[in-house]
Amino acid sequence: MPQPTLSDVHVDRPLTTMSVAYQVDQTDCVAGKAFPSIPVVSKSDEYFIYNRGDFFRDDMQLRAPGTPAAGTGYKLATGTYTAQVWALAKTISDQIRQNSDVPLQPDRDATAFLTGKALLNREVQWCSKYFGTGVWGGELYGAASASAGVAIKYWNLSGSTPIEDVLAARTAIKKATGLWPNKLVLGANTHTTLKTNPEIIDRLKYGQTAPGPVVVNNNNLAPLFEVEEILVTSAIKTTSGDTLVPDSDTTPDTFDFIGGNHALLCYAAKSPGLQTASAGYTFNWMGQTGSMGAGMRMKKYRWEILASDILEVEQAYAFGLVSKYLGFMFLNATQ
Repeated sequence: MPQPTLSDVHVDRPLTTMSVAYQVDQTDCVAGKAFPSIPVVSKSDEYFIYNRGDFFRDDMQLRAPGTPAAGTGYKLATGTYTAQVWALAKTISDQIRQNSDVPLQPDRDATAFLTGKALLNREVQWCSKYFGTGVWGGELYGAASASAGVAIKYWNLSGSTPIEDVLAARTAIKKATGLWPNKLVLGANTHTTLKTNPEIIDRLKYGQTAPGPVVVNNNNLAPLFEVEEILVTSAIKTTSGDTLVPDSDTTPDTFDFIGGNHALLCYAAKSPGLQTASAGYTFNWMGQTGSMGAGMRMKKYRWEILASDILEVEQAYAFGLVSKYLGFMFLNATQ
């Protein structure tokens, strides 16, 4: 055997120019984009709700000479919000920091890790709040065959009619509120299904240049459904416990899309304001020192007993369902 050997002349050590990590991508999340956000100074409060029916009732009456005008008015109610405070901390030990090999940077890595956790938390809570049974003024379930007022045919099946389904829901929202919905929020699987749905392909193929393939993207889906914006919640979450071997081929972690196979048609105000209707609002509590626009703050403090620094992310928000009549839910729209 030649001397020296390969192992004599080289000691394996971590590369300094690359490492492998998986991060939550903010573009996969809809929690900060679907409904307008409003900063609030109190953790909980009320807001006024004008009675919907009073504004669309024809109260005008004929007026005889010398008589007063008929009187009218509107009723007021109140809604409430309560911002919940969510927090998570990562300990950075002095010994770990000093002994970390390049390119590891515990402080930088912890900041990115916790920021991703905060984004993930918001997306999970958003979908839990708005993607559910009995939440909105109208809802239909996906099924093997359509049933009037109960079910739509799964959008991945031949003969399904997603365009007609959404347009009918659009009309129902307009009829109940006087507002046309302007957003369609899709789960990732539902979005993929629509991009390959025969009805949609057929509608688009004549407007695109042959012989190339039909391109289906959000820019041409939106006009089909007569909305201003298509949003896709495509963030994933880990569904397995924290007991598995990292990246093991025999016992891998399991994952799923947070938004399921659903679709939500809704009206969202462009910005919060007085006498402004919206299906939902996000109330971000700004009352804590250092809070940023989304009610989030990052803190770093010393805990000498542990000989460590603590990096902590905290956010305080409430997802408010302001008007259920401005939303229509398609539950499990695809298989």
